[in-house]
Amino acid sequence: EIFIKTGLKQHEEKKGWGSKGVLKLNINGKDYYDMENSSWWDSSWNYRFKYTIINDDLPDTESLPNFPLHIDLNGAPAGFWTHVSSETGDDIRVLDCNDSDQLEGIHLEGWNYKSKLGHIWVKKTIAQKNGTNTDCAYVYYGNASADAAWDKEGTYDANYVGVWHLDETTGNHHLDATDKSNDSTTETVTQQGADIGRVNGADEFDGSDDYVNVPDKDALDLSSTGTIEVWAKSDRAWPSDIDSYYFRNFVSKATSGQAVN
Repeated sequence: EIFIKTGLKQHEEKKGWGSKGVLKLNINGKDYYDMENSSWWDSSWNYRFKYTIINDDLPDTESLPNFPLHIDLNGAPAGFWTHVSSETGDDIRVLDCNDSDQLEGIHLEGWNYKSKLGHIWVKKTIAQKNGTNTDCAYVYYGNASADAAWDKEGTYDANYVGVWHLDETTGNHHLDATDKSNDSTTETVTQQGADIGRVNGADEFDGSDDYVNVPDKDALDLSSTGTIEVWAKSDRAWPSDIDSYYFRNFVSKATSGQAVN
């Protein structure tokens, strides 16, 4: 299991000197940049911030390909919400740590421009950089003419059979964020999508008979290998004996009996 820790840094404005010592020239009141030699990805974007990824548990010789990286904008650097040029975030782009390769598979969750809240999900290969146990990404913004570049389904590679953010508050269903369309059809929960979650909304379950139902498919059958991940918070302390009756199942393919509790 790999644990990824992340951190935001103060945003940067496009400046006169790049990391390679590139001078901004002003001729007759107009700024000119040597972008071929500059460290700045695209002169049409005026701002960026660096997102640091600390991956202490990733061996030096290994990488974590196609990882859905989460960037929490609720603590975005000062200046981000002032300079992002679209109320829908359409000018946001994410670059790899080399500051040249644009990352694909990007989408927003819980975006609220007025309240300054939002989350970015983007597909990125996490790797060690120069033996420092760190990787990074650059978030660019500040281009009023940029079109949206969202690709929600592209955030997750073909190995994912289902991802549910549980943020829909109406419709008695939750949508699968992957391209597999394993949307839930029915659910019985105490609160749908509006509870406080780690990322945007969440469902509240009563711990007795609440559930979210996804229709059965062969692709959802558990094989000899695989990963099931659930972000959950209990309203009581976990029992000392986690094998006890009180340790509830999060995911089950059964429809009756103790297996569904």
